[in-house]
Amino acid sequence: MRHLVLHAVAALLLACGSLLWADENPYLVGEYIVESVADGDTIRVVGVDESIRFLCIDTEECAKGPGAEGAVAAMVRDYARYVKEQTRNDPFAKFDTPLGWEAKSFAEEWFPKGSVVRIEIDSPARRTGYYGRVLGYVFAKRNGRWVNYNIACVRAGMSPYFEKYGRSDRFEAAFIAAEREARIHGRGIWSPYAMGYPNYDDRIGWWSRRSKAMALFEARYGERPDAVSVMNDDDWQRLDGLVGKKVILFGAFHDRGGVFELAHRHDARAAVVFVGEGIADRVRRFVRKVDRDFAFFEGRLAKEAEVGAQTYQYVLEVIDARKVFVEIPDPTRGTVERQIPLVLPDDHIDWSEAADHMGKVVSVVGEIVRTKNIGTITFLNFDNDFRNTLTVVIHKENYGRFDTPPETAFRSHTIHVRGTITEHEGAPQIVITGPHQIETLD
Repeated sequence: MRHLVLHAVAALLLACGSLLWADENPYLVGEYIVESVADGDTIRVVGVDESIRFLCIDTEECAKGPGAEGAVAAMVRDYARYVKEQTRNDPFAKFDTPLGWEAKSFAEEWFPKGSVVRIEIDSPARRTGYYGRVLGYVFAKRNGRWVNYNIACVRAGMSPYFEKYGRSDRFEAAFIAAEREARIHGRGIWSPYAMGYPNYDDRIGWWSRRSKAMALFEARYGERPDAVSVMNDDDWQRLDGLVGKKVILFGAFHDRGGVFELAHRHDARAAVVFVGEGIADRVRRFVRKVDRDFAFFEGRLAKEAEVGAQTYQYVLEVIDARKVFVEIPDPTRGTVERQIPLVLPDDHIDWSEAADHMGKVVSVVGEIVRTKNIGTITFLNFDNDFRNTLTVVIHKENYGRFDTPPETAFRSHTIHVRGTITEHEGAPQIVITGPHQIETLD
């Protein structure tokens, strides 16, 4: 009987919510009755089939089931060993922790079963996530007023500000301030004694890189009708009208051995295939270890097709390896952002291919990882193995043509350089005479 009453009240709240959506609050999904708490960032409410996934927070995983308390006690006994085992193959792995258990208790205190919550979205463009769950800010009544739990969770140190899937359009300043406060006071995950994930600064660097890529897409292509973010509900629905046309797709890609997969949801995906001999291998070398990061792909869109063992709703056919944009992390320096532009010079080659073009005038693109000024010559190197790979050479008489010393201006930047590839002691080099031959791309 109680269950039927809850559903009746939920239906009434849903009706009220729809009126609020139209007249008062364009972000409001509705007000609902709490059914259960799954963990620190997920609840279920009466009247919504899928669970509610909280936006911009990511509390740690927690043990569940009858043996949960015993499992947490076992972790505590030798937590350092436990963490080492869990992160052996992936430093960013998600796993059950005592802090995850604490975060669930924190959420249960905020959301007693039968209490009423208000759910709001961040943007009408994206209402559901990869698994079809509603993505929302969840407000609870505290001392008679609606309070944003997501921000309170960060302030309590139960989660960092989580921007892996994009920044908060509505509350970013509040999230940043809440995380700063939690760090200063050593709360939750920021405590030196916390039994949680050990490497939040590295994780946050990765999330930040992804969110910057999303912001870059919006800034460059957000108003273009041929540019689609596969994560956005509204954008995904536009794809049918773009079949047969040249488009730019943006999203987090997964390399499935020659096919790059872009997922809207777990059951709605697009495949990126490379048409032409060697293009897939070249792209894979170019993007290096950035699987599951965000990228742009430009090509021609086709309708549903089977690629390999998978069926995709859409297929993007890319015929040019240069029509790819991705942020490239440098593993030797942590989370340094690198952005390779979508459109490069027509005769561009990757720096690693320079030895195949001896005597030719070419445009070379790559990241300068090492520089050295020996007084008479400055060397810009694309690889630490500088004796066997391409070097850009600048002689002393040309130093004055650069506003900033080249060894400083180009170090740790992705560059485009144009010149003739010559040989020096068996290795390729390009000698340049001024800034007209070289530019940074990031």
